[in-house]
Amino acid sequence: MRKLLRWPAATATVVGHRPAAGDGRLLTPVVAFQTHDGRSVQGGDRIGTRRGRYSVGKQVRVHYDARNPISVLVGHVGTLVYGALFVWCLGFAVLVMFL
Repeated sequence: MRKLLRWPAATATVVGHRPAAGDGRLLTPVVAFQTHDGRSVQGGDRIGTRRGRYSVGKQVRVHYDARNPISVLVGHVGTLVYGALFVWCLGFAVLVMFL
């Protein structure tokens, strides 16, 4: 999680979609952007979303792995942080209930 929070951010353009792994109902956006050192990159997210959330041509905020810029998260960093916090709190609550 900490590693994801340190990934650089960029503004990207959605250039297409591909099916999410294991589920034909969800799509992952394919985006094009420039890295902080000026390289043009096209990459995709691994997290599937419902159809229509990221339309082709839409500008989106992405975070990418500087060592492997095709590894991209499209608008999910905040969601991942809050999701991890929720799971941690839920686990803590269950632990307290059984003590």
